[in-house]
Amino acid sequence: MKNIKLITLFVVFVLVSSVCFVSCRKPTRKIEDTSSNQPIQDLDFVPKYEMVNESEKIRDDGGITYFILIDPVDLTSEAFVGHIKNIIKQVVKEKIKKENISIEIFDNREALEAVFKDINSEDPLLQTHFIAKYVGESDTETYRDTLYIFPVAPKGGFGTGKYFDVIDFSPYKW
Repeated sequence: MKNIKLITLFVVFVLVSSVCFVSCRKPTRKIEDTSSNQPIQDLDFVPKYEMVNESEKIRDDGGITYFILIDPVDLTSEAFVGHIKNIIKQVVKEKIKKENISIEIFDNREALEAVFKDINSEDPLLQTHFIAKYVGESDTETYRDTLYIFPVAPKGGFGTGKYFDVIDFSPYKW
């Protein structure tokens, strides 16, 4: 009987100790101080872009798809995602289009032209140069307003595939 009480007391002690150990631990993730080596990104910064083409034949609802060319993105920081969002917001504002709009963003003219000529193109340039695809006001996408980052990059931990993302994004709330 005495052994059972000791075992029970030991089990309770181990449980309490482990809970305390887990809850009292500091996070192991390093938070890097980038203030000295990287400039703070302007949240309203809109990179230079060129609207190269547009088409009303791609969307099933007859909406317009704009094809935009930007300078090569800097993948050393994830700030490029904010810049892409700012471009989309700017285009939507310029076109005064709040529904049935798609925006495809490339950092290589050949890749842009390949998709403009054939929306199902499998050109290898697309894996690294098809930067983003925004589909607004669609009932067929993941979200009502969906932003894909590196939409055709192979998903995984290498190359641009590690940046692949699907975002619920409304340019009116950004």
